[in-house]
Parts: sequence; C-alpha cells; structure tokens
Amino acid sequence: MRIPNDPTGRTDRPVHLVYEDPMLAERDRAGRAVRRLAEAMIGREVTAAELDEIATWADAAAGRLEPHQPIQRADDYQARRYTIAPPEDGDRLISFTDRPISGPGNPAANELVLWRDGMIVRAVATFGRLSEASPGRVHGGITSATFDDVMGYVMIVEATAAYTGELTVRYKAPMLIGMPIHFEAAVSDRAGKVWTITATARAGSADGEIVSEASGKFVVVSPERLGVTSPTPSE
Repeated sequence: MRIPNDPTGRTDRPVHLVYEDPMLAERDRAGRAVRRLAEAMIGREVTAAELDEIATWADAAAGRLEPHQPIQRADDYQARRYTIAPPEDGDRLISFTDRPISGPGNPAANELVLWRDGMIVRAVATFGRLSEASPGRVHGGITSATFDDVMGYVMIVEATAAYTGELTVRYKAPMLIGMPIHFEAAVSDRAGKVWTITATARAGSADGEIVSEASGKFVVVSPERLGVTSPTPSE
C-alpha cells in the first residue's frame, strides 16, 4: 500500500500501519484537501461572503457525515507492538490514519511523513499557517507535540509498548513555516523500564542547522501487562 505525498522523494516507499485502512488513499486525499482549505481560509484575505459560503458548506457536509456509525477506537493499540511484525527498514510509518499530528486522514494533523532508517525514525514536516504563532514561526507547542509523535514511532520500530513519561524540548533557533524541517529520533538509553529517546529537528535538510532538540523518557509496558503471552519475535 502506498500514498503519494512523500516529500523525501521516495514514491515507492511501502507504508507500515499498526491498523490497516482499506480507505487510506481516500482519507489521505480528503485530509489534505481539508487542511489546504483551512490554510487558505486563515492565510488569505477572504471576504465575509466567502466565509459564509464555507460555513454553510462545512455545516452541510458535517450533517451528512454525523449520522454514520461512529468509529470505535480499538483497545489493543499498545498490545500490537508485540503481536504484529515491526516495520521493515525504509517503510513509511503510520500508526493509524486519523492519528493526531501525523495521521494523513486527520484534517487537524500536520503534513508529516515518517519512515524507518535502521533503528532511527526520520521525518519531514513543512508547517504552514495553521502552525504559526509569532510571525513566520512555528508554535512551540506544535514543535513539542511533533517531537512526541516522532519519538512514539521509535517504539513502533523497537516493537515495544511504552507511554511518554516526560518530554523536554529545547528551542535553539526559529523554526520557520514553509521550510522543510527534518526530524530524527532514536533510543539513547535503556534503564530498566524507562527508556530515553533523543531527537533533533533541522532546518532545510537532514544535515541543516539544528533548530530544536528534545529528550523524552518513555515508560515501557511489558507484553504480560497487556495480556500478550506469545509475542511476535522482533528484529
């Protein structure tokens, strides 16, 4: 399964999902379209009539969708770390389609593409006006949330269930909207059930200036705690 919006240029990159989605391509297209609309709505001088037209259309569209059967979130998300095979090296990573921050079908997510590189998770994001705080700069909270999301994917690569216990972010230079930001994250320490993941964000390219860096402590949950008695062997 493949979807097209990969700023790394790897159009042949297979997609690893924790939960398969037969409508991944359609959700990706719809999510990007709604994000594009939101960017245009807040980033352009629009008229009151245009805003009224958007409001009328959005309310009507929501009214058509809301009667459909609600999607129930599966409760085995963490257990799947131990019951499905981890991603292959080079795979694009999506845990589930509507995931906050990185879910391509989530209109509130960012344009964020992640993939496995050995035991490192790499990602590219280009933040737009939806993420702007100080003029031309990405909101610090969005930077922090993106780090947390990228770090979470490290645990998918490691085939280990864990929750974020602590996150520290250092803002070193402006993170500019409209510029590709390259993230990199990996485990740097394993102390019992508390693992430390460190990450960097670089401007423009994978070897560009470090504009922000982060360190997170993740609390590992054993397969037994999750009711998994025969884990799938990890790489």
